[in-house]
Amino acid sequence: ITLTGNFSGADLAGADLSRATLTALDMSGAKLTGAKLTGTTITTTTFVEAKLTGADFAGSRISNSNFLLAKYGPTTFFGAVITACEFSGPDPSTAAT
Repeated sequence: ITLTGNFSGADLAGADLSRATLTALDMSGAKLTGAKLTGTTITTTTFVEAKLTGADFAGSRISNSNFLLAKYGPTTFFGAVITACEFSGPDPSTAAT
């Protein structure tokens, strides 16, 4: 499966996107809590302020993507190959929301 386009604010909690290709995708503010993204190829994708708690990116190839202000919790990136990406946690003033 290949996903591209605007998924900002989408509720994909628990979704199985294993081995999918995410390219030029806007996932800003999306809820990916507990989502399975193992073996996924992710390029030029935005996860700004996305909820990634419990998401599994193990074995994924992630490049040129933005994870700024995302909420992680126990998010797994074991064995992922990550190139030219930006990461940060949530703004502490809004972390409880």
